[in-house]
Amino acid sequence: MAVWLVASTCGAQDTETRIRQLEQQLEALTRELNALKEQVQRDRVPPPPAAPSARAATVPVPAPAEAASPALAGEKQAQPGETAEQVAAVQSRLDSGVPNVRLADGVRVEDPLGRWALRGTARAQFDYRDYPGESGVLANTFSVRRARIGLGMSVGKWLTSFVEAELASGSGTQSGTASSSTLWQAWVDFAPLDTVHVRVGQFKPLFGLEDAMSSWWVDFQERSLAFNLMQNFLFDRGIMLYGTPGKGIVYSVAVTNGTGQNVDEFQRNSREARADGKDTTLRLVGNAAAWGDLPDWVMHFGGSYKFGEQANGSANAAGYTAASGQTEARGITFFSPTSFNPGSANAAPAIDRVLGAVEAAVAYRSVKLQGEWQQARYSGTLASGLQFDRRIDAGYLAAAWLVTGERFADAYRDGVFGRIRPRSQFGLGPGSGWGALEVALRYSFFDASDFTASNPPLTGGLGVSAAGVAPSVTQSTNKAAAGTFALKWVLTPYTALMANYVYTRFDTPVIANGITLDAEQAVIMRAQFDFY
Repeated sequence: MAVWLVASTCGAQDTETRIRQLEQQLEALTRELNALKEQVQRDRVPPPPAAPSARAATVPVPAPAEAASPALAGEKQAQPGETAEQVAAVQSRLDSGVPNVRLADGVRVEDPLGRWALRGTARAQFDYRDYPGESGVLANTFSVRRARIGLGMSVGKWLTSFVEAELASGSGTQSGTASSSTLWQAWVDFAPLDTVHVRVGQFKPLFGLEDAMSSWWVDFQERSLAFNLMQNFLFDRGIMLYGTPGKGIVYSVAVTNGTGQNVDEFQRNSREARADGKDTTLRLVGNAAAWGDLPDWVMHFGGSYKFGEQANGSANAAGYTAASGQTEARGITFFSPTSFNPGSANAAPAIDRVLGAVEAAVAYRSVKLQGEWQQARYSGTLASGLQFDRRIDAGYLAAAWLVTGERFADAYRDGVFGRIRPRSQFGLGPGSGWGALEVALRYSFFDASDFTASNPPLTGGLGVSAAGVAPSVTQSTNKAAAGTFALKWVLTPYTALMANYVYTRFDTPVIANGITLDAEQAVIMRAQFDFY
């Protein structure tokens, strides 16, 4: 009868193998229950008095004031009760076939015996962007920046799968095209050990600190100008090996298409079919505070390296283009490089793309300093034999302060900073708190001075915005710097409000929609929730 009850919890299974598995699980739980019951019985029976020795007879009996303290006596008495609670919990697991439902990393439905779990996620960001003084260039607008739903499943502790769709695809872009749903990520993760995880599918190859962090938990509303270097390959398709080989050390090695999100290898012609080299992405970071057992500190440092060959099309196919540069406020695309192959047979058949990053962060309790430098290099050889090598440098330095006293160390895990959990959640009722308040400053830069209008054709030059992209930029610049002031109010671990002021200075004037600008100002705001 007991076997039938457990089997009915998991669903009818007709095979003898499944029945044997259920019997083994029941026997293990029964042994655990019996052991706990025996422990309870032993705790309730007082030990027999020890035979008095000659030495014991000479030792005076302590006065009541010298007896064990009430605190220690209370701890002794609490042990049987705690064991009884464990017995009740195990018995409940045996008797109940109803899955547990809880809110953690999304809404989780879990098997009471821990054999499987389902996870549903939903998250969205609602923005408003205002560009004071930019009349006729940039329109003030409301935007659904991101809106995603996902579904995941875990089998035991070693196999996890997850798929997520973006419902606001195209929102926040300058093209004005309609939004449509698209696949964001879809992967299967096999984790036999903490030191070895294998992920296959469409996922985020870990590169740099800011890019490896979730866009939902960064200190600012948008990532820095350095984020432009990631182009469309923040997510990619392939396989990744990662893990924590030692205390405070995190590594990852990914091999991906290098073509970006929702794009397989190009094979529109023989040149592209031959140039099918994969991207390899390496990241190694450490936290010295973990080595020194300093719980109030984060001393993060590390680096990333990414390299691969990119198909450059042919005379009848679009060529490869280096990263463009858009302001942090998602305003003007101030830098638009020319394609390495504008329909020419003299173009390089493939472009070698190499990215490097150095990252560091130091946090003590509620204060954090974080910085990063990144470089992207694009090289190739024209059919005429001319070689070229163009680079873009970018980076940032940021400082943040959790005014309400939360610790950044509590949000740091596996080489990235994650969700801030307020010490007291915001609420309107008695005993409610105000949530967490964060103030942050950031300086970031973008330097593509290798790309000039005087460069030889097909080797990477300074161009203008592509057709159909708004606003129309008829004069670009190859360098810019930005300063950002941010306020972030985390009402609960899953909801937040933000306001950022961004000032971007262009190295040379930019002409957009026929108006000459040497800077862009923006006030951007966001309301978000993320059950993820």
